[in-house]
Amino acid sequence: MPLPSTAPVELHGVEIPAAARVLLLTGSAHRDETVSANPTPSISTATPVPPSPSVLADITASGNLAQVELRVALEEIVAALAWSTGA
Repeated sequence: MPLPSTAPVELHGVEIPAAARVLLLTGSAHRDETVSANPTPSISTATPVPPSPSVLADITASGNLAQVELRVALEEIVAALAWSTGA
């Protein structure tokens, strides 16, 4: 989400005035060859740890609840539209 700059600033030769909308993109963080000696992304060799069963149960319950809530909301919207149009 872009946010307004609080003061005028110059970054990499580009002037950004106060109150200009600025969006931070971090996809290339630490990959700038002008800043880093080794700009290639590092690959982690650590073995990933699977989540515990309680975490998986919580994720599953939350996902199911969200689907039910969305279905009910859409049904109510469709019903309201059908009622207002007389269909």
